[in-house]
Amino acid sequence: MAEEKKFTGSSKADDDIQTIRIPSIGSLLFRGTAASKDQRFVNGFFDVLKNPETQKTYYYFNKRWGLTQTGGIRPPAGNGTARGCYSWNGKLYSCYGTSLYSGTTDLGVTLTSSTGLCGFAETRSGAGTRYLGINDGIKLFLIATDDTVTTVTTNYPTPNTRDLQYMDGYFFVLQNTGVHYHCTVDDPTSWDVTKFLTAQMYSADINKAGIGMARLGNYLVQFSEKHEQVFYDAANSSGSALSNVEQLANQIGCASTDSIEQLEDRIIWVSNLGKAGLSVHMLSEQGGAREVATPAIKRILQAEGTSISTCVAFIVQQGGHALYVLNLDSANRTFVYDYKEDLWVEWEVAAGGAKWPIVASCQHGNALICQHATNGWLYVMSPTIYQDDTVNFTWLMRLGRVDFGTNQYKFAKSLDIIGDIQSSTTNVSLQYSDDDWTTLSTARTLNMALSRAFAMNLGMFRRRSFQLSYAGNNPLRVEALELRIKLGA
Repeated sequence: MAEEKKFTGSSKADDDIQTIRIPSIGSLLFRGTAASKDQRFVNGFFDVLKNPETQKTYYYFNKRWGLTQTGGIRPPAGNGTARGCYSWNGKLYSCYGTSLYSGTTDLGVTLTSSTGLCGFAETRSGAGTRYLGINDGIKLFLIATDDTVTTVTTNYPTPNTRDLQYMDGYFFVLQNTGVHYHCTVDDPTSWDVTKFLTAQMYSADINKAGIGMARLGNYLVQFSEKHEQVFYDAANSSGSALSNVEQLANQIGCASTDSIEQLEDRIIWVSNLGKAGLSVHMLSEQGGAREVATPAIKRILQAEGTSISTCVAFIVQQGGHALYVLNLDSANRTFVYDYKEDLWVEWEVAAGGAKWPIVASCQHGNALICQHATNGWLYVMSPTIYQDDTVNFTWLMRLGRVDFGTNQYKFAKSLDIIGDIQSSTTNVSLQYSDDDWTTLSTARTLNMALSRAFAMNLGMFRRRSFQLSYAGNNPLRVEALELRIKLGA
């Protein structure tokens, strides 16, 4: 939470009414794992804007973007669990259950498993035959530019982690024993059982020695439960084309295959630190590995127990922000990390109280496509819609308890919401608690379409937590709460 302003001056000054602003920014502050108390920011994202001339920084909490159906490019509903989507050759491909679609067309192949995200990778544009590859953990399905599908099983390593990575003309897959294989250069239809390499710089359980892979610049990064290891293309004439980069290995493991996401020059994943528990780390070529999870996020992750292996993450790039969206099964909650602002928020399903039901995303043309976990639909994330599939969702800003440096009583004369004036009625609900959210005040409605959205006569308190919520289909950007307070005994 931003630093509170404290009452200052003589006892005479303490008798005067003071105006104090509480910025609408902060970290998620869970003392345990419950969502009913402490500071929360739900269904929004932060903007931190600095004026280059005055050097003053402004903080805003915005309502997140909504989802709308994609119309002609969504597959039919009811085809099973969502398993990933990918944009290639001007078309949108998606997997549901055991079906594979190009746009709305079922390509007529049957995947060998029905759950778990599939791996996607594409050959380089200069390859003799261009393919989009889809790995379901048992077979490799190669889609040509005319949407014909070739199924690869000969010498194809199975079972594997469902990962599929492309580097320097090769497709790579990883078995849970820690062995990765690659195809013949520029030909993913051909696999040789001698083209493999094992990550073994640190020990790991034989079934958790291979958790997942990612591409980082000119390196292939491979994760086990207990470490990550880096390989480069050494153009070896026999065996694997890759060789190990010993100095880049470290003892930061990975807890879930589907938590690994790659964005430009960074990899981010749910990390396993052994005795230090679970966290989230980000790896870049320039800065190495850096922990980005806060203590509150780490407590939530640790509480997942064995369910942590099924957590799913994906990337949302929208409105100048790059976001790592992490869905947790046991907690049934979604936590979102902002690369730019280095802050976490939460997103929820429109009905509230459960995780955001999206499991994959891809950029298709100028649109960000999001795949729903269960209803068989693809959605566009729209910068002008603030509903999910025509259903309102609630933006929530709950600030931590404030006392302004003293436990004396404060008499709250008024509270203003400092934010953008809306073009139509935008009623924000204001509530507060003086007893650590055991009880909650009656909601007051403040209209953000007015030149001043404020409430009067808010009683007295020693420590108080304020909460704003809004469920309408309008943009909302709040900079701060402004309080007029008089100090009591």
